Amino acid sequence: MQIMTIRVPQELQKKLSEEAKKRGQTRNGLVLQILWRFVEKEELYEESED
Repeated sequence: MQIMTIRVPQELQKKLSEEAKKRGQTRNGLVLQILWRFVEKEELYEESED
């Protein structure tokens, strides 16, 4: 696994932390889940254009 550092506004970091806590996840786990869903959705979109 690779490390990727991103800069986010403090408010976004706070909202992500709160949502992760509600779900019983780490913030990193939540962000990974969000990113995977985005990538998978984009792949389906690209496939449907073919």
